[in-house]
Amino acid sequence: MLKINSFAYCTDIQSTVAQHNSKQIEKLVNIIGEISLVNLPCQYTFALSGSVTGLDPSIKNEITLSFSSPTGDILEHIVSELPTHYETPQNTSLPMTGFNLNLKLPNCVFTEEGVYKTSICFKTGEKFEFPIDVVVIKS
Repeated sequence: MLKINSFAYCTDIQSTVAQHNSKQIEKLVNIIGEISLVNLPCQYTFALSGSVTGLDPSIKNEITLSFSSPTGDILEHIVSELPTHYETPQNTSLPMTGFNLNLKLPNCVFTEEGVYKTSICFKTGEKFEFPIDVVVIKS
């Protein structure tokens, strides 16, 4: 069964290389529970991260990701076909049953306060939604 095991909004995702095994490591920077802006309209760059498991490697999986405003305006829309197999360092092909989703959304234009949401849909019909409040800091 397809699941999103974790999901977080953050201010950035940094990539580093581990010294002991030379693997690339993704580090979430400043996990956020809301997006706080100084004024509206405003451009704001942020990132999202999640872990997906339960993919069926016998079919072509496709993911559609949308980030939308409280009124339903879509600020970002991404469609991507996922591979069914991946290559190991030993040149072995293994079935792809899960993946980590790390995505930066640069310069999103926010025009209103309220609950925005990320919708993640798969070709198989599963849909997941992750809300985040956008507020303007009153001075």
